[in-house]
Amino acid sequence: MLAVTVIGNIGNDAEIKEFNGQKFIAFNVASTERYKDRQGNQHSRTTWVSCLKPGESSVVTYLKKGTQVYVRGSLSVKTFNSGTEYKRALIASCVNFNY
Repeated sequence: MLAVTVIGNIGNDAEIKEFNGQKFIAFNVASTERYKDRQGNQHSRTTWVSCLKPGESSVVTYLKKGTQVYVRGSLSVKTFNSGTEYKRALIASCVNFNY
């Protein structure tokens, strides 16, 4: 298992989605890393992680766009075809999260 901890802000309101008959709470988290290069110029890099939490819960009402969250779970990388090129998505299956 590849474990991951993500601290960031929710990019869109959480939704309850259904895959293969099982319900999940689905939301995206953005984590931004800021750093300076050797010349002292500031840069930032944002990584988006799609999060899925099995089940459905009233907690979805609190997972709104812009809310800072702490997500811990297992990580997988999914590859998909977006028409002209292949893209990869980071998917975190949430074991635990706090907001």
